Order: sequence, then C-alpha cells, then structure tokens
Amino acid sequence: MFELKKKTSVVNTIDMPTPTKHFINRYYQRILKISIPNKAISHIKKEIINDMLIKMTQHEKNALCFLRYSNKAEIPFSRSHRMIVKNNYLVTIF
Repeated sequence: MFELKKKTSVVNTIDMPTPTKHFINRYYQRILKISIPNKAISHIKKEIINDMLIKMTQHEKNALCFLRYSNKAEIPFSRSHRMIVKNNYLVTIF
C-alpha cells in the first residue's frame, strides 16, 4: 500500500539572494496582498524565502541560481510576476 507524504516545510536547498526592505514591502503588497506583520526582519525574510520556494517552478529556481550574481537580471516568478536581482540581492518584484 502506498502512502502520500505531506509537504510540511520547504528545505532551503538553494542559496537564495538576500531580499531588500523594498523587496519585502513589494512582496507583501503585490504577492501576499497583506500588510507587513510586526516581526523581526530576519523572521520575515525566512517566511518570504519559504513562500517563494513553494511558489517557484524548478526552471525559475534554476534561473535564480544562475543569475543571482549578475549585474542586473529580471527573473520570472510564479508564472505571472517578475523579480529583479542585482548582485545577490532581490531588489523588487512586479
């Protein structure tokens, strides 16, 4: 008999670029569509990265890993949005 394994948490298998405060604001505004909670910024960054890893396809993750150190790159996110990555920092999302 087969068992379905439940996905409880995402393991950070790739090194993610560091999200800037502007990126965090825009992610909450445009993707999550809620206001930013009053938590420590490091906790918010971990939540965003986990949420991003869940929503991104494998091709988007590969593009992010490949282009994260570039001078400036526009990477697709969740099939309908775009992220701007610059020198290992997530700058904005639209």
